[in-house]
Amino acid sequence: MTREERIAAIDAATGHGGFMSNDLIWEGSLKNKVICGCCTGYKFRLNNMSYRGVWISTLENISLKVDGEEVSHNDMSIQLRDFLCNVDETGNNTDVFWAAKDECWVIVNKVGGLAPGEHTFEIEVAKRNDFGHSFGEAEEGYAENALEFQHPAVGKQKIVCRIEEA
Repeated sequence: MTREERIAAIDAATGHGGFMSNDLIWEGSLKNKVICGCCTGYKFRLNNMSYRGVWISTLENISLKVDGEEVSHNDMSIQLRDFLCNVDETGNNTDVFWAAKDECWVIVNKVGGLAPGEHTFEIEVAKRNDFGHSFGEAEEGYAENALEFQHPAVGKQKIVCRIEEA
């Protein structure tokens, strides 16, 4: 079975299109956030790129530019089920698991949201491995030799997203 066939089989079994995608942003997920008739920002669905899920605390950094403008961490939050926190606080939440089929949203506070039309998103997500191999017994070896824990993987994506409503 080829890699593509395995991915298609996993997607079919889970009902999770794009399940093993390398894309960080789910295509078609960009929406303005409206509260009581006022547009307070926008949101998009983030892909965890794992077939089994990850701990939210393994997210080390999320950087975002929209139409060339850097989005401040102060204006970005992560929403996973009923859990909500600023992107800088993910590392403090070691008890929150992001299962493979869970929807995780990046919410950006921006008065008025995004204008209808196309917007260029540049996103970078740094994530530590939450499992790996050790050299040595028990704790011995993790600090010096288990580089998969010390150097986060960085995913990058540049994508044009479309928003229909104001």
